[in-house]
Amino acid sequence: MKKNAILFLMSLISFALSAQESEKVVGLIKIYGEGSRFNSQSALSIGGSGNFVIKERFVVGFYLNGNSSMIRKNYLKDNNMKLDFIHGGIILQYMGRIKENTLWTIGARGGYADISLQRESLFIGLQSEKLYGANAWVIQPEASVIFDFSPILAFEISTAYRFSQTDSPIFSNAELSSLCISAGLVFKIRDF
Repeated sequence: MKKNAILFLMSLISFALSAQESEKVVGLIKIYGEGSRFNSQSALSIGGSGNFVIKERFVVGFYLNGNSSMIRKNYLKDNNMKLDFIHGGIILQYMGRIKENTLWTIGARGGYADISLQRESLFIGLQSEKLYGANAWVIQPEASVIFDFSPILAFEISTAYRFSQTDSPIFSNAELSSLCISAGLVFKIRDF
């Protein structure tokens, strides 16, 4: 399965790079914070992405998003548990203009996630102890609005829903799936 995902990502890169030769392509680098919920508790993720915009309409890129938050589960006796949920993959979006300095996008991101449950050390300098690890697949349909401030900088707000599919006996799909709201900066490689 990993080989198929890698082959797909490599073909996506070659498509985007070949499009640069004949079409107007804009590079976008996004850095964002995302609020969501895990196990009915609020969580903050930090993420970033690198994207190509092809023909001023199609966005193709890659993302990485990481969350590390304290969790509480009824059946865990230890309250010093931390959930690490890191996912990354591809972004496919369609982009349009609302007015001159405002854009909208609609699309999805999806990829592979690593889930780990760790016991936090109560002493400074000691490492966390990994108790459990699992994997998941994530699909996250999303819509966003981008406000241009300059030829190289914009601000983006977006809303999405994270669907997670895992076979973990500790976390259910419902606990890992959530409404997500994010905001961040968009650095443009070239003006569009």
